[in-house]
Amino acid sequence: MRRTDPTRGIRGMAVDAVSGVWVRNVPANNFLNIERHPSHGPVGGGGALYLEAPGSVVPALLELLGRDPAAGIEARFDIDTAVMGAPHISALLTWDSKSGHRMRLFQNRQSDPDRRHPAWRAERGFPKAPDSVATTSDAATYIADGLRVYVVRTAGGEYFAGFLVGGYPSDWPDDDTLRALFTGAGGVKRFAGGLYLESEDQRRPFRTDAAPAVAAPGGVIDSFDDPDVVEADGVAQPAPAYATPQVAVAVDRIAMDRAVEWANATFPDATVKRMPHNNPGTTSSSRPAAARSGMSK
Repeated sequence: MRRTDPTRGIRGMAVDAVSGVWVRNVPANNFLNIERHPSHGPVGGGGALYLEAPGSVVPALLELLGRDPAAGIEARFDIDTAVMGAPHISALLTWDSKSGHRMRLFQNRQSDPDRRHPAWRAERGFPKAPDSVATTSDAATYIADGLRVYVVRTAGGEYFAGFLVGGYPSDWPDDDTLRALFTGAGGVKRFAGGLYLESEDQRRPFRTDAAPAVAAPGGVIDSFDDPDVVEADGVAQPAPAYATPQVAVAVDRIAMDRAVEWANATFPDATVKRMPHNNPGTTSSSRPAAARSGMSK
């Protein structure tokens, strides 16, 4: 990928002004679905195999990707996107439309060896679960510190993909706008100046001038998926904190314990057992001795 007129930072690395950033938090159930074999989906089929952009961020995302939001979402389009930490490597990032005015990136690594963008592969340090992973609780152990993916657009119109494991790093810029993107569910933010990308540095890609980065008007900071918190006068409203993967797994386990207790009390003559599930929730089955019936709660 040819880079456009980069300057050199104080560490001698190529530096580009940042035009905008898209960030997406990857919870345990989503991580499972981009890691598992497609055959390990929910009973009856289904199960997302992609990273999703909720409808509320799509207009800002389309603008970031050089599309006209007023023209609607193309069914599919490709963006040549380089790898953070290895900017000489690039690949197409394929964006698809989805019902509900959403967009998605199909990134299930076991569907096709080349399906996953090279920026989000294990050789770059991206978390990887065993090929046999089949439950959210199992997947959660591989991203216990949290996982976010991001795409950056530079002022020169070039794109870079990267990821962040864990919380907001202490050596990243002490910038409220950037911090808001990387500590909640994510979102889209445009910048009018002051934020720079060192694409050769995967661990610390962003830097600012002595003054804070200049946030452009608009943009969306996710607050869960719906509703989203939209910026007012360039100031992001605070997003609620998310439960850690460990807490989510613990809540799911307690819910299953209570569901099985209820089923045993309601169907005393049945054999109740837990069924595999790859999304938070409770799933069990009861099988009477003389007949078979399914129960899902």
